[in-house]
Amino acid sequence: MAYQNIWVFFDKDDFKDFDEAIRLGKEKGYKIAWSNQSFEYWLYLHFNYADTALHRDDWCEKLNEIFKQYNLGNGTYHKNCEEIFNLVNQYDGVNTAIKNAKRRMDGFREGKDVPSEYDPGTTVYRLVKELIGYLEE
Repeated sequence: MAYQNIWVFFDKDDFKDFDEAIRLGKEKGYKIAWSNQSFEYWLYLHFNYADTALHRDDWCEKLNEIFKQYNLGNGTYHKNCEEIFNLVNQYDGVNTAIKNAKRRMDGFREGKDVPSEYDPGTTVYRLVKELIGYLEE
């Protein structure tokens, strides 16, 4: 079975070969969605814009604050929460996250800037936009 698109998603975390993984994936024809420093940054963008570098644990703490504020998930963010999409999308979150991510990434110059140094940053919005387009067909 031939696939039209193959996406690979990963976070930077402490991954030393982050930039090399992006380069190799693109070289093999994969579409790459990455987050620096963590996926939690993408989730945070569903509620607020941010361009300040934080450790991934701090992004989790910021999500805890938001979950308490909006009374989501019993007021606490949990990794691997099965209901995360429903929780973050209650307030038009996906559209807000796409807008916020694009705003942040407008300064990123593909092929010139180094993803591992673009902190925070995420290209998850590209994957999400493509999925939305596919679902609307």
